[in-house]
Amino acid sequence: MATQQRREKGILVLPDGRCRASWMYEGRWVRKICRNRTEARALLQSVRGQIIDDHFRDRRKEVHTSFEQAVKRFLEWSEANCRASTFKMDRWVADSWKASPCFKGRTLDKITGGDVERYKIERMKEAARDTKSKAGEKEGAAPRLVGKRCVDISLARLKRLFTLAGQWGLVDGNPAAKVKLFREDPRRVRFLTDDEEERLLKKCSPYLRRIVLFALHTGTRRGEILGLTWRDVDLPNAVATIPATRAKGKKDRHVFLNEVALSVLHELPRPINTGALVFPNGDGGTQANLSRQWRAAITAAKIEDFRFHDLRHTFASRAIMAGADLAVVRELLGHRDFETTLRYAHLAPKMLMDAVAVLAVRHSQKTNIGNSEGG
Repeated sequence: MATQQRREKGILVLPDGRCRASWMYEGRWVRKICRNRTEARALLQSVRGQIIDDHFRDRRKEVHTSFEQAVKRFLEWSEANCRASTFKMDRWVADSWKASPCFKGRTLDKITGGDVERYKIERMKEAARDTKSKAGEKEGAAPRLVGKRCVDISLARLKRLFTLAGQWGLVDGNPAAKVKLFREDPRRVRFLTDDEEERLLKKCSPYLRRIVLFALHTGTRRGEILGLTWRDVDLPNAVATIPATRAKGKKDRHVFLNEVALSVLHELPRPINTGALVFPNGDGGTQANLSRQWRAAITAAKIEDFRFHDLRHTFASRAIMAGADLAVVRELLGHRDFETTLRYAHLAPKMLMDAVAVLAVRHSQKTNIGNSEGG
């Protein structure tokens, strides 16, 4: 006679050998068929832990959230947790999401990675058309999302939306997680020549000229410059601090000020309010039309294929060519990983040759020792 298996609470062995796991949730029984007792036991252990931690979700009671509802909640989160400029961009990309047939009228649980990929292709086609008419934009109008970089912004924020939706319990997984962004070619290092710098500075307004000089001599990003306040600047110690709330790496970053950067700051009026912006617009607020001023200066100076961010590349490239160590440049730029800094390695041939020469010296020493022992 076969030995009767011990009964376990919540597990019922069925005639075909499978097991039914049962548990009580919010006053009613929930049941699921498992392949065997081991699987049923593991399921119960997991479910009971989730219920205790208040993380359990009953599939039959799950609310299928519409994409539009998720976008609304995302924008509320963005307004409360992000910088004003980021929230403004989120509103623009949200309009693109909601207008797309890939997401319009659908619930989050029905959106797949394929839908996100189709949205990316759709945005790239729009970007190609918009790029042709970019020059006709009116001042003050909401900037169009054009080019691969702007498609990346839209996709990156979409990934963020689904990540948050998962944290809020609105959806399982992130369908945008495996969709690749159009990363900038890491080998591209465009920097100003001395002649280009001279031409550019001549075509800049006094306001833009100070910003360009500050960027060239500190390596700071445009957003960091425009958000810099006098509270962040320590003139006696020649250092400025980009607080974690505004730094890309989400931690405080110290920017060291050379004589040129200090002279730019000394030219500016020092307000009583230390929270005032260092480079404000005419009304004391954040400058919103720097891109227009920048394009006008670049065009007038007849400089091609050069973006504002390339001023940062110019700072790094010149530091490397002047003999600065790559590790030092990484620290100055605030790079989180060394791979980003390595794009400038080819600009330090002497440093690399010296490193290779060390191997030859070592080989020579070993050879001399061997000859000495043999003699």
